Amino acid sequence: MRDLILTVFFLCAGIALIYLKTDSFQAFTAESARRYDIEKQPIKLSDYQLIDVNGEQMNFSDLQGKTLLIDFIYTRCPTVCTLLGSSYAKLQRKIIKDNNLNNVALISVSFDLTYDNAAALKAYQQRYTQTPEQWYMFVPTSKQQLHTILNEFGVVVIDDLYGGFIHNSAVHITDAAGYLVKVTDWQNNEELNRAITSVIK
Repeated sequence: MRDLILTVFFLCAGIALIYLKTDSFQAFTAESARRYDIEKQPIKLSDYQLIDVNGEQMNFSDLQGKTLLIDFIYTRCPTVCTLLGSSYAKLQRKIIKDNNLNNVALISVSFDLTYDNAAALKAYQQRYTQTPEQWYMFVPTSKQQLHTILNEFGVVVIDDLYGGFIHNSAVHITDAAGYLVKVTDWQNNEELNRAITSVIK
């Protein structure tokens, strides 16, 4: 009987611990917990300094007033960034078709400060779209700016020791006021479309 009571006690204690550590069972991984926290408490983003495909510097605040869909890439990436580029190209066509150019813009931010200059960004852009309107490509102006951006968006980038990077991939959605309000999977078009609609409204 004593063993049964102890077993039940430890089982309940374990369930309680999981409950506390997973936001009441709503998040079972760090990534899902991060996404859940952002939806509960949107993050006001800093005014980053960025360089575009023409080599011109601009501030993140210059883009406010629209819903922004932001992904993080490096142009030499042979795997997930290629898929992200293709996914963004399809998404751009849908935005144009739905006549949402005045409401939504796509942003790709490179974290490869060594290689991704303006020319590399423009080549990446031209690889995926012939209509660059509302699909902006940027690289931060400095390591400090990059650190701030990655930290606020919760993006993890690790050197893979072969000249590339390992990184988490998602679409980060900001509202017209410059708050990060949602993070969603780029593979899930239905969820992404719902998220865009909810933010625009």
